[in-house]
Amino acid sequence: MKYEVKPLGYSYSEFEPLISEETIITHYDKLYRGYVASLNKVVSSINYDISANELLMSIQNYPIKRNDIIRYAGGVSNHELYFDSLTNKKTYPSKFLLDAIECSFGSFNQMIDYIITVTKSVFGSGYVFLVIEGEGLAVIKTINQNSPLIYGFYPLLAIDLWEHSYFLDYVNRRDEYVKSVIKLLNWDNANDLFIRYKREIRNGIL
Repeated sequence: MKYEVKPLGYSYSEFEPLISEETIITHYDKLYRGYVASLNKVVSSINYDISANELLMSIQNYPIKRNDIIRYAGGVSNHELYFDSLTNKKTYPSKFLLDAIECSFGSFNQMIDYIITVTKSVFGSGYVFLVIEGEGLAVIKTINQNSPLIYGFYPLLAIDLWEHSYFLDYVNRRDEYVKSVIKLLNWDNANDLFIRYKREIRNGIL
């Protein structure tokens, strides 16, 4: 098995002026593709036929290559979720997901406020994720390319906070970038992931 670059699903200029074409080209064509190539090199010496996400969820099975898998499978998984977390369409949480949001955060707006608060606490490079945690939801941050999957969380949305995500467009105004990403969040994709993860958890697959 060889990991392939996942199609972007929209044009490079889809999110202008909030996120520029140049930023998407750099982020997707150079950085994300680089993680895919690096992951293929890392796993070339092991017998595997599983996705990057499954590699991360079974990280304990690869102690010798653990750090490289976290770095490169995480880089693949996190970038794919980040790109899937963006859309120009107006989307909303399903009733199923909204109920979980309200149980965990009080309201949708309170969750958004908390996401913004957590992004402000990230120092250096990392991500903020909306994840399934047990029976509820949580907002967590990770450093570098660490994936929520290695900690037993199931991510629904990702906000990339590495400088390459925003520097060309916002320089050091990361808070403005975060507000732009929140306007673009793809709740349709989050709804689908929520249903899938819940089904797989219920059926003992995860």
